[in-house]
Amino acid sequence: WSASSSSSKKNDGWGAADDGWGTPAPKKKAAANDGWGSASSNDGWGAPAPKKKAPAKTVAKTPAKAAAAKPAVAAVPANNADFDQPGLPFTPSASAAYDAYYPPAVSGPIVELKDAELVVGTSGDSMVVHKVSGTVAPLSNRFLATGGQVAWTIKTNPVTAELGPFDFDLSKPEFTAQPVTLTYSYLLEAPIKGALSYKAVRRKPASGDTGYPRFISLTNDARLKNLGQGITYQGGLSMAGARLMSAALDGSTATITVSQDGKKRFRAKSRSYVLGDSVITATRAAVALYESVHDSITHPGVELKYLKAKENLKLLQEDGTYRKTPYSDSYHQVDVRAEMVTWNLREPKIDFSIYTSPKQVSADFESKNFFSNTRYQQLKSINHLHPLQMLLGYSQDHDKVQTMSVHDVAAAVQLPEENLRSAVVSLARDGYVDVQPKTGEVTILPKGRHYVGAAREKKDYDHLAIKSLTGSGRSATLNLNSDQLLVRGVEQFSFSDDSAAVIVRPDSGIVRLERNRNLRFSGRVIASAYRFKGRDFQFDYDGYFIDMPHIDSLTIRSKAPKKAAGKGASRPTDFTLTNKGNTQSGRLLLNDPKNRSGRKKLGKYPAFNSTSGATVFFNKPDVLGGAYDSTTYFDVPPFKFDSMGTGKSRTNVVGTFHSKALPPIKTTMTTQEDGSLGFTHVVPASGYALYGGKGKLSGGAKVRLNAQGL
Repeated sequence: WSASSSSSKKNDGWGAADDGWGTPAPKKKAAANDGWGSASSNDGWGAPAPKKKAPAKTVAKTPAKAAAAKPAVAAVPANNADFDQPGLPFTPSASAAYDAYYPPAVSGPIVELKDAELVVGTSGDSMVVHKVSGTVAPLSNRFLATGGQVAWTIKTNPVTAELGPFDFDLSKPEFTAQPVTLTYSYLLEAPIKGALSYKAVRRKPASGDTGYPRFISLTNDARLKNLGQGITYQGGLSMAGARLMSAALDGSTATITVSQDGKKRFRAKSRSYVLGDSVITATRAAVALYESVHDSITHPGVELKYLKAKENLKLLQEDGTYRKTPYSDSYHQVDVRAEMVTWNLREPKIDFSIYTSPKQVSADFESKNFFSNTRYQQLKSINHLHPLQMLLGYSQDHDKVQTMSVHDVAAAVQLPEENLRSAVVSLARDGYVDVQPKTGEVTILPKGRHYVGAAREKKDYDHLAIKSLTGSGRSATLNLNSDQLLVRGVEQFSFSDDSAAVIVRPDSGIVRLERNRNLRFSGRVIASAYRFKGRDFQFDYDGYFIDMPHIDSLTIRSKAPKKAAGKGASRPTDFTLTNKGNTQSGRLLLNDPKNRSGRKKLGKYPAFNSTSGATVFFNKPDVLGGAYDSTTYFDVPPFKFDSMGTGKSRTNVVGTFHSKALPPIKTTMTTQEDGSLGFTHVVPASGYALYGGKGKLSGGAKVRLNAQGL
């Protein structure tokens, strides 16, 4: 960590609008300076590498006293800040340790001081170190202190630090001390240990702040208070003047939890917080938004902004490893890809949005059991080998461990570690694995195991993926009272990827997600030649069916006649099964619940079971030129269709035919050779009266109904 960099005021990206929000403009993200001079190599994790003092021999003339142990951490290579940098050997950061403090070698005359007041300063600024004892070496131009005390204020609140042994160049108005014990009663629940740096620089005209003193805690043991209503914090603490951040010498994460009315609302973990008076910001924050005690929406790395007074939370996608990573929604059992999530904690709703190109970029809602073989094959990257299969194979060979080291896996499969590391980061980006950059550990997530199992045909999967393209940005809203996720801008979605696919085209583009991928929608459902139109349809994921309590119409697409199947041939108009008294209802069985993938070709699906009757009218222009009116119809009691996606079993229902010419005839309505709906019926021996007794149709005669009429 460097004590020589100045602290500049960082734009928090909230703008000057009254509500603090507004549409964020896409921009190229610059490296964030953590206030400790590590901006050039900051990976967003805020883990500065402290410079470790090397041992030096002390000449006999030096009367410096033996000093106490000094905490330090092992140096991390400056260019190894990012885990996903290819071509670099990975070195895990060492945890905090206490190394001995070695004073520098001095010679010549010395002056011993005891309990002195030491002023370090220039015309621009100064600081007094109280109760300083130590040795002044004029020829070496150094002062070797055995300890001291400093005190200052941050916004009228007193801050003190007890300094351990340190030394500095007398020609420069600056010093660094480690370890120190910081006491900041207004903010800290208890004193913490760390390192302190001071440099006398001119105050900035705008803020009146110099960016000094600077402090960084040893680890994440700081518990803060007075951050805001309902906000608790535990983590590292770093200060640059009046600016508060979350860096710790050992690079550990800090955790913020926000509660409201006794309920935990969200939690975030990051190494890079800026703890402002009005807003808390963080980069690469792992977040959890709590829908209930048992369910949450999580993401491993987003940009976080929390406006404390208004209790407004905004999450934005970041450039880097997790830019394309979806949110994981445990209640609805879906993965959500969205660029921005906003939540006013005072309102029971969370919004998911797209802000870059809402007319071109969709927000995606995919089932946890979704599988795409194309995606799976695209994961191949190393000599046409599959990194996800490598990790799972290593797991199975080592007692099915969930977490493993990239170094160990690379050694086991005899691949360069940097190649595997790059591939693993790609897997983490899509949510197949979780990566700990500081340790090199990889954990296979359920999605990773699911994809390998599905690819090897050892696990069933589904095709449920809903895309939202709104054109206005706000793609979906989660109602926290009902736990219903309302998705907008849905043109259509399907339940399989083959010719037997059942397609949904929702009215107004709205689909409502409920627990475990259950759906509610109104609109049209298309199953091959069968088209349902209605409202309040309910998809049940466990049973894999759609309940249709209110079917306005069921249309059966007419089959083109074989003799007229050539180019330019006209097809008969569709037949509609009209509901009776607004009561038509039924259930569409999509597939066997154990065969959601459709891998097994079960010919009887999709199938429809009607729970109410319907009526088919023949007052169509292509049935005898429109000769019939609504008195010619087929009355259908509750019925069943199966094999709706195969074409082998077209419409075949038993009902009663009504017309002015004949008495009611109970027969079976089927698809005729000319593609129309109709029947062929043999008249019983007793015959039928024609037109109310004006004539008679003899027994054995055949009555046919098709496009040519009765």
